[in-house]
Amino acid sequence: MSNRVVIIIPYFGKFPNYFNFWEKSAVANKDFDFLIFTDNSYKSYKNITFVKTTFDDFKDLLQKQVEFPINLKSPYKLCDFKPLYGCALQKYIHGYDFWGYCDLDLIFGDLKKFITPDVLNKYDKIYSFGHLTLLRNNDDCNYLWRYKHHLDAYRYDEAFKTPYSCNFDEMLGINQIAKAKNIRYYQQIDFADIDYTKYNFFLIGKQKKVVPGVFVWKEGKLFYHWLENGKDNVMELAYAHFQKRPMKVIKKTEQGDQFIMIPNSIVVDKNYYPYLKNQVIKTAYPYWEKRKKEEFWKNKRNHSLQQHVYRSLFRKYWRKVLDHQNER
Repeated sequence: MSNRVVIIIPYFGKFPNYFNFWEKSAVANKDFDFLIFTDNSYKSYKNITFVKTTFDDFKDLLQKQVEFPINLKSPYKLCDFKPLYGCALQKYIHGYDFWGYCDLDLIFGDLKKFITPDVLNKYDKIYSFGHLTLLRNNDDCNYLWRYKHHLDAYRYDEAFKTPYSCNFDEMLGINQIAKAKNIRYYQQIDFADIDYTKYNFFLIGKQKKVVPGVFVWKEGKLFYHWLENGKDNVMELAYAHFQKRPMKVIKKTEQGDQFIMIPNSIVVDKNYYPYLKNQVIKTAYPYWEKRKKEEFWKNKRNHSLQQHVYRSLFRKYWRKVLDHQNER
């Protein structure tokens, strides 16, 4: 590829139990580099560079770009700061044509089949979600986050001051800003964003109903197989996102060039079809039923209510205050 791409992941604390599978799928994408800032001890190799640092030191890199004290008390809040990486980490990404951010709760397929040289040449922003977004490494994209707009989206001088997640890296932030600034924007859904409220895999935006389905990673490619009307259907994907889904690891064989993702497990095995054929559709999902009550009240208490009150009652006035402060 003529365009060089680096994907940035800050991660503090213990890596997910299936990190080795994420790593395997990332290494297979040799045309993409990965830069992981972490307090874990890992040796860099191939296209993955580990930068040993602390959460506080990484926070300081972000703080240097912002004129007021940022509210960043936990790694989870880093989601809102993802659009800031292009300028805050320029020391590490200088020379790349694109930089981006992604999560670790996903498995990559063959990214170059979807993020082609033609896509990279034609667009400046690729994908819409925080689990994987790329931006051209230039001032227009690196400083999108600083645009003081009056859109329905958050501004950085709002999102960076609250301890709660504002979705600034996605729909309620950088996506709306990019459109307002006429950034060339690739929004094709080449990936599987999996509904975490269902036990069986359901691909948001790609399926109309829940059916037996499994993912197969084989030699750098990712396929989704689903059974419908007795027929084994298949599609190739850029990646699959397993948000808020526990995944056990089961080793049936030692074969390293293939593994299978079934609901809530990663299985190292050679043959996916028995897992597909014997899959049972479950309408009840006890794990989520238990968790959703906790998340509902947590969001209402810590985020949703607070943000709803601000957005509906105080935002218009507060933005005038912020803009006046900026003029002085």
